[in-house]
Amino acid sequence: MSLKSFTTSTFIAACVLLTPARAESFDYYVLAMSWSPTYCAEEAPHKPGGDAQQCAVARPYSFVVHGLWPNVKPSGFARFSVRPDSEKYKQLQFCDRTPEYIPNELIDKQLDIMPSKPLILHQWKKHGTCSGQSATAYFETVRAARAKLAIPAAFQDTQNSQNLTLREIKSAFLDANPKLAITQLNVTCSGQKLKEVRVCMNQDLNFTDCHAQRDQCPRESIYVPPAR
Repeated sequence: MSLKSFTTSTFIAACVLLTPARAESFDYYVLAMSWSPTYCAEEAPHKPGGDAQQCAVARPYSFVVHGLWPNVKPSGFARFSVRPDSEKYKQLQFCDRTPEYIPNELIDKQLDIMPSKPLILHQWKKHGTCSGQSATAYFETVRAARAKLAIPAAFQDTQNSQNLTLREIKSAFLDANPKLAITQLNVTCSGQKLKEVRVCMNQDLNFTDCHAQRDQCPRESIYVPPAR
C-alpha cells in the first residue's frame, strides 16, 4: 500500500470513529432517576448558584429525572461516539455539534420532573441529540418514559432517612412495577449513599434488558438521605 493510500485509509477510519453517531443507530434507552437529596448534598454545592431550582426550594424532591440516554449494545465499536476507555463508552453522546435551540416554554414544561434548567439544557445537548427527535419530541419521550415507571412508596417519603440493602431497593422497584425484571434495572451510589436508579427501555418504552450496565453500590447498608 502506498503512503498516500495508507494516509487516506487512516483518515477515513478516524472519521468513522470521531463523527457523531447517527441518532437512529441506538438500541435502547436508559432512564436515569436521580435521588435528589444526594445530588443536592454532594454535587449541587459545586455548581454556580448551587442549582437553586432543584435544591433551594420549599418542595422536597425525591426521585427526579436525570436523563433519558440512548445506548448501544456492546458490539460494533465503530458506532460509538465517545472514548473507549470511558465507563460509559456504550452511551451515545453529543451527536449534534449545533443542537436545536430549546425555548423557555419547553423548559418550563419539564421542570416538574426535571427541576433544573441547566440539567434540561445539558441533557438535550448530550443525550437528546442522539435520539433522532426534535427537542419537543425528545422531551415528550422523556415524560412518557418517566410515566412508565412507578416509584415505590418507600421512596416517596423524603423526610426520613433510610438504610437499605441493594436487594431491598431493587425489590421495591420490582414490586411497584410488575412488568420490570431484575435484569432491566441497576442502582448507583455515591459512596454509601443512594445516587440513582436506572431502568432500561426499548424505543417503544417497554422495559428491556440492560447491556453492560452494572450496579455501582455496596450490597449492604445503602444510606438514603432525607430531603433537606
